[in-house]
Amino acid sequence: MTEFTPSLSERNRILKQIRRKNPWWKVKITLSTLLLLLPVGILAGTYAWLSWCDADAKATLVFMLAAVCISGVPFCVGLGSRNSAIYKCGQPFSGYANGILRLKEDELEYVFWEVGSGMPAAYGSKNAVYCEEAKSVYSIPRLGIVGISVDGDICTIRGKGKIQRLEDEECGELSVEYCNSFRFILAFEQSGAIQSIEQWWGWSIKK
Repeated sequence: MTEFTPSLSERNRILKQIRRKNPWWKVKITLSTLLLLLPVGILAGTYAWLSWCDADAKATLVFMLAAVCISGVPFCVGLGSRNSAIYKCGQPFSGYANGILRLKEDELEYVFWEVGSGMPAAYGSKNAVYCEEAKSVYSIPRLGIVGISVDGDICTIRGKGKIQRLEDEECGELSVEYCNSFRFILAFEQSGAIQSIEQWWGWSIKK
């Protein structure tokens, strides 16, 4: 069996490229940046106004505390908007983390963890924890593959495959979803994944 292990740095690099190709990326990130900068303007404006009014220390403290509270609203909204843009503009690949590719004797297997926008793993955190029980597994037999294509760092496999994932964490119940197409990013520590897949499959990969 040949195995390709996940690379966090490669995942972050590829997702960054995918986000930049999304037509909504510039709009969303610009909006979130403006919201994050707005608190600076509120605080600076408040301080300038108090200086102009020649306010005493007590008034300055009260108004500055009020400004801090008010500026916290756009800051929180901006931060949430930024994280949302990072996650959504990288979909569906930002929802897959810690991907492992395994080329078995007669089956291709891609193990990954499905992560939501509120999870550290979605943003490439080095402190993310992956429980073995929560993994999802895409698998397809060699003879079930109709075609494989590569576009940049994205690999698409077409054929009769299936995804097995944890349905009920308490009961440990698994569900199986059958699919005719599956895509994943080539974010691995080892190089030559496409060449290995091509050699394992025995047919040329469309690039």
